[in-house]
Amino acid sequence: MKQIIFFLSFLILTLSCSLLVESETNFEINTTKYPVLDSIHNDITKGDYGGFIDHFLVIHKGEVIADHHYPHDYGAVYASYEHDTTNHPYNFDHTDWYPYYKNTDLHTLQSATKSVTSLLLGIAIDEGLISGVDEKIMPYFDDYDIDWSDERKRNITIKDLLNMSSGLKWDEDYNSEESNSSILYTCENWIEYILNQPMSMEPGKHFYYNSGETVLLGKIINMVTGKRLDEWANEKLFGPIGISNYHWTRNVNDDFDAQAGLYLSALDFAKLGTLVLHKGKWNEKIIVSEKWLNESVNNLISNVDDDTHYGYQWWFPREIKNQGVIYAMGGYGGQVLMVCPKYDLVVVFYGWDYAEDQIDTERYTWYALQYDILPNFIKEQKLESEN
Repeated sequence: MKQIIFFLSFLILTLSCSLLVESETNFEINTTKYPVLDSIHNDITKGDYGGFIDHFLVIHKGEVIADHHYPHDYGAVYASYEHDTTNHPYNFDHTDWYPYYKNTDLHTLQSATKSVTSLLLGIAIDEGLISGVDEKIMPYFDDYDIDWSDERKRNITIKDLLNMSSGLKWDEDYNSEESNSSILYTCENWIEYILNQPMSMEPGKHFYYNSGETVLLGKIINMVTGKRLDEWANEKLFGPIGISNYHWTRNVNDDFDAQAGLYLSALDFAKLGTLVLHKGKWNEKIIVSEKWLNESVNNLISNVDDDTHYGYQWWFPREIKNQGVIYAMGGYGGQVLMVCPKYDLVVVFYGWDYAEDQIDTERYTWYALQYDILPNFIKEQKLESEN
């Protein structure tokens, strides 16, 4: 197994895509206003949030009001226990890849990549390259060697992939070499591996987290645009909002890791949040339609958990009084981007809690916006309106 992983990963490595050019920023900087953000920064430095936090960034009304980087010697961390030293994009123990890409400021997004793929799919739909999310996926993959004998599989739609409700049987255990999510990376043909999994339920009925579904979405984007996923992203999303410095991994078949393979700087990650905050516009130019963003939040799948809903590859924390809708990207190891349109806030956390599982869930960055930051902004706004 390890030899196969190394060989295929080496091929992935040789085909990985990078653009390493400095990005321009579009934000003013004002980090003196908000004691709550200083408090979070101090708690992070004290270790109250557990694990490893790499970056904390907040943008409010176009101003950077918190921007803190927390350096860690990950080489020493990995060396402190028995670890895999092979150099490939899916070795979480190698500093060329995790959490930063080859000593740059490009940080792994992990599954936050999924929300970016959703934006790119929305743009393809906006441009009429896909008629809509109710299209069945089977016609896209007719040229692959896939068993379509189960009628339920033939009925899977793009919407089912977006909502993680395809009904395909899938094990997303990152800590097991036997799980589907781990085996996927050892396969030369990702598409056939994913779609040849048996069906476990009717599509469209239940949420069941399956990263393979996002890989399929990435491939559909490739098919309808005639462009690699990074090329489509560069032309339609990254370029127009000023992101020129990124890395996105792909395999030997030019299938991009649409579910977890993107690396961005913290500020460029925040630009994606700002785009959503502005209803898909950047400098008054429509990048992705407001209609698509509304669909993403209004087509939620049931049975996720008590704290969150799931839409079109976005998490939506359940609304707390006066906070409004929150769009959230989340990725393994502590990658968090949250957008609160009602209070014009974008919050980014980067982390890497793969190496040491020290998270205290009561001081987890995922909850910082709703339970720490927003109550202070709501209070401040109330005081301003009273005055």
